[in-house]
Amino acid sequence: MNPTIKDANISRSAVVFTFLEISRQSGRDLGTVNTAKQPCSPRCLFEYPDTPEIRELLEKYENRQILPLPAKSVNQAYSLLLIQARSLQIGRIGGGI
Repeated sequence: MNPTIKDANISRSAVVFTFLEISRQSGRDLGTVNTAKQPCSPRCLFEYPDTPEIRELLEKYENRQILPLPAKSVNQAYSLLLIQARSLQIGRIGGGI
């Protein structure tokens, strides 16, 4: 079983999602970002592979360095992950859109 990172931060997950999509388009399938609802919580978790490339990307993100990703793609990924997270929250009491 491959190691994964579980993250509740949607912004970090959007950066990773964009990186994985660009890698997939260039012929390297490194994995995907999966969205799951936390049990007994209104929050969602985003799970993605734990690879050296992703660790390096997250380190650059945390240190506020320039990322090798188009900003528009990161914004679109953020919106997509937000839609996925909200769709998982529809069944909870007092939640949903």
